[in-house]
Amino acid sequence: MCVVDRKAYHEPANRGVGCVYEDLLAFQQRPLPFSRYTAAIIWTDPHISAQMLRHHLDPAVDSASRSAPKVAQTIEWLDRKFQLAGTQVCDLGCGPGLYAEPMARLGAKVIGIDFSARSIAHARASAQAHGLTIDYQQSDYLLGNLPDRQDLVCLIYGEYCTLSPTQRSSLLTRVKNMLRPGGHLVVDVFTTHQFATLREASTCAERLMDGFWSAHDYFGFHKSFLYPREKILLDRYLILEAGRKLEIYNWLQFFDPASITAELTAAGFEVELLLDAVTGAPWQAGPRELALVARRPLPRPVAVPAGNTRTAQVPPLPAMLAQQVREGDAGSAQPRNALAAVTERFRLRLASHPTRLAQGSRSASSSTVRKPTAVAARMIEFGHSTHVGLRREHNEDTYHADTDLGLWLVADGMGGHEHGEVASALARDTLIREVGSGTTLVRAIQLADEEIIRHSTRRSEALPMGTTIAALRLVKDNSYEVAWVGDSRIYLWEDASLRQISQDHSYVQELIDQGAITSEQARNHPHRNVVTQALGVTDPQALRVESVRGDFKPGMQLLLCSDGLTEEVDDDAIAAILSRIDLSAQECVEHLILAALEGGGSDNVTVLLVRRT
Repeated sequence: MCVVDRKAYHEPANRGVGCVYEDLLAFQQRPLPFSRYTAAIIWTDPHISAQMLRHHLDPAVDSASRSAPKVAQTIEWLDRKFQLAGTQVCDLGCGPGLYAEPMARLGAKVIGIDFSARSIAHARASAQAHGLTIDYQQSDYLLGNLPDRQDLVCLIYGEYCTLSPTQRSSLLTRVKNMLRPGGHLVVDVFTTHQFATLREASTCAERLMDGFWSAHDYFGFHKSFLYPREKILLDRYLILEAGRKLEIYNWLQFFDPASITAELTAAGFEVELLLDAVTGAPWQAGPRELALVARRPLPRPVAVPAGNTRTAQVPPLPAMLAQQVREGDAGSAQPRNALAAVTERFRLRLASHPTRLAQGSRSASSSTVRKPTAVAARMIEFGHSTHVGLRREHNEDTYHADTDLGLWLVADGMGGHEHGEVASALARDTLIREVGSGTTLVRAIQLADEEIIRHSTRRSEALPMGTTIAALRLVKDNSYEVAWVGDSRIYLWEDASLRQISQDHSYVQELIDQGAITSEQARNHPHRNVVTQALGVTDPQALRVESVRGDFKPGMQLLLCSDGLTEEVDDDAIAAILSRIDLSAQECVEHLILAALEGGGSDNVTVLLVRRT
């Protein structure tokens, strides 16, 4: 197992009856998922770490590790799949070496990494006693140095499930960098079928768990919390003994095939197989652990035609995964939508430009990106992507990104297929033309409104045609201007905080302004999608183009998005992604798009992120 925090919560317990009552009252409260970690003491406390090792080494039961027969079955299929002899293998969270030793006996060159000094010491002694050469390292694989050029990396027996979403994302990036191109990751997870069998419970006992938590007398309290929407289990423990209070939070995330595959593909892996974690047989829905075999892709040649366009071929899904996409997963609440997100994620990652500075490309929705000059590239980094979503057949969003012109925009068309697409494209093209001719941003938006109305009057269809617009203009003195109409939004990231600098032109925003509802109530209001201003719909005399100006300082980020993002992802979640300094602008955009799909993907979603470096 890997530690996910360095801080165990313990303090003197002899603080009086009132304090104990407060401790017990607080103990009953349900914390936010993954909001608190206290795992380090499990591996650093002399008594508890000894108990953990004892449970690891018990060959008869599934506790800290699988039973010996199940470990043997897993090793058998790993060898059958990867021919372990001569293979460079890294076992992350290796514990006392239950998997590392048999792989080494089969001829693998094994590196085992674990945070527990006690487990590593036992593993080293055992390897020496059996004449095995295994490189055991005591380290936290989330933070420490990791080996590279590995053929196979293993995360076995739910190791991945103990980590928060942010930690999982970071770890997958690290693992991908560990692997040689074409190398494989094997990860197993607990499933949502297993989660469905769980029930919340509370327990109190003297020397809870037969003295597991201390060699001294103590009272132990245990309470389990289930988070049905997130599919998370928390086992929370409170241990009170003379002179010490100890709190333990053990989190477990449960997955279905769609959700775990989505996380792997988002990190750039190609999922090849879904298997029973113990036997290696093809996985079937049920209360068993699921194992995935994922590969770091081999480099692919990319055809770059003349001009500023870049294209990529979208590979088919692996046969097994494609079949599951067709059939769905009976244990998932929304199997087809969730698995559709996985399918589209393959396309999204290939359609999105792979480098940190966006280069010339053209998306499926005819959105445009102009290649930046060398001078502009040193100052501005941006990411961009659009996605049709999971419930729409057509993408009526469009966007434009151009560092030479200093113009970025997102337009969300409305009026049905062709109508919405045409309206958003007209708005985009009008702004490009007018801003390029020296027209101010606000005036260019007004002219786009007039252009769409003129176009509508020439069409015979009765359906209206309109679009929102959110636009950004950067000028040479490092200042910015943003302007908008409708409910596509503009956010500013500054000084480690996110704030919306646009204000929605919507019915629910008017209710908020009147004090009739709160912002939280607006998220679920039945008329939350009703806009009060839109290009092509609002008369030019009544159109209200709002704008904000400011200095674009180093470290700032400006986010432009359609409501397909904000319908599914709240501001706190957006801020959490933008705070990731380890991600490029393009990677942040991809995380935001995926978050919208995982949230339901109810609409087209388009995201532009512009950073001042």
